[in-house]
Amino acid sequence: MQTTKTRCCKPQPAAALLLWLLLLPLPAQAQQALLTGRVWADDAEAVPYATLRLKGTKWRATANERGLYRLSAAPGKYTLVVHAFGYQPAELPVRLQAADSLHLDAKLLTRQQQLDEALVTASGVGRVNRSAYNAVAIG
Repeated sequence: MQTTKTRCCKPQPAAALLLWLLLLPLPAQAQQALLTGRVWADDAEAVPYATLRLKGTKWRATANERGLYRLSAAPGKYTLVVHAFGYQPAELPVRLQAADSLHLDAKLLTRQQQLDEALVTASGVGRVNRSAYNAVAIG
């Protein structure tokens, strides 16, 4: 009977390098900070779907229908910019620390705007053929 030697237990350099490359991003992700909060209006109502961003970075978030938001970013000092249609933008200073969570509510002031009068005209108004209802098509 013949026996053969196998190299089952000797680590391969390529496998070790691959494992090291796969684990490399883990410490960077663990260093993220979490910013949460709610966007409010000056009348104490939630502002749905407001957009939030950390000025000068790629990190952005959108508030949900109740004005709640959640934003992950690297540690550092930032300015949180909050925008919503019909409100004045707000800028709030933020300092995020590694693997930390910060709760920050933003209050937006209603934008007072006087809208100009608009004149709406239509041309090519006609009736849609074979319509079950009296619909009008504007072309």
